[in-house]
Amino acid sequence: MAQFDPFRDRLARDIRNALSTALIKGLDQSKPDLVHAVAGNFLAVELAPLYHEYVRNRLRLYNAVFAEIDRSGKTDIFAQALILWDMGLFFEVHERLETIWLPATGERRLALQGMIRAAGAYVKWENGDYEAARKMASKAATALDAYRAGLPQSVLNLDTLIRLLRELTTELPPISLRTHINRRKETS
Repeated sequence: MAQFDPFRDRLARDIRNALSTALIKGLDQSKPDLVHAVAGNFLAVELAPLYHEYVRNRLRLYNAVFAEIDRSGKTDIFAQALILWDMGLFFEVHERLETIWLPATGERRLALQGMIRAAGAYVKWENGDYEAARKMASKAATALDAYRAGLPQSVLNLDTLIRLLRELTTELPPISLRTHINRRKETS
């Protein structure tokens, strides 16, 4: 059975990248219709069902992201990246964080690079590239631990993420970063 594989399939990569780019632009401009236009273009042409399924799934998740951002009022890019993380949109986390990583300097830049690598480890793991995921997770954990001061501690349960990245053996368990934050606030 064919899989949606942006690492080995050019069309899959183009679809993933076009949707992700539209999402980032849509978040920047508060215009979810940008995502709908790009998704609609892919859904309007005859493609194998796996491509349409991916587009529909991403559109559903992106709609949930916009709804959560509207509900929470989160305009901060890092906070939006955590919403994407909790939706399991790890490639999109990378894309969102890259917009603040590029101009960043010092510890903040290195810490953001650690978060981008952490998201990348999940992307690699989801694609079955376990050895690359382990290497990326190790680099991410090291950077996040060393440069934690570069990230907003009030919105991230960093210790749990670092521990999961370091303990990576046979699986990369999902972690809902905002759920941990909410639990920590509720028990304080």
